[in-house]
Amino acid sequence: MTIIIENIPSEKQRYPTAGDWQWTFDPNRDIGHHKLDQLTIKVSDLGDYKHNLLVAIHELFEAILCRRDGISQELVDAWDKSHQDMNEPGDHPNAPYHKQHNKAMAIERMACELLDLDWQAYEAQLEEMLIPF
Repeated sequence: MTIIIENIPSEKQRYPTAGDWQWTFDPNRDIGHHKLDQLTIKVSDLGDYKHNLLVAIHELFEAILCRRDGISQELVDAWDKSHQDMNEPGDHPNAPYHKQHNKAMAIERMACELLDLDWQAYEAQLEEMLIPF
């Protein structure tokens, strides 16, 4: 597996979001029973590498947990795009990836603490950035 993390301008995201993950599979790189795949995480540049890292950590764990639990990227994308009125569509209890999102959020909060960052200030920055573009 290859993991790529990119910081991009917010307006380059597929929809208003701080972070986005996508799986791609290359059928030409099949090795035995395993397809070599790539996870690409795109983080809206928040202007602070630590804040960017927190978003990337969340997206990484959410993507891995969704994959482990059989929740497709297409299902997550459809939910997110149909709930753009919410800052965090994964917070909704009916989100198909609600449990995975919450586990990723717990890891994100722990990383925030380990980096000596203020969670409320970080969340405020995310909310300001998520005003639809």
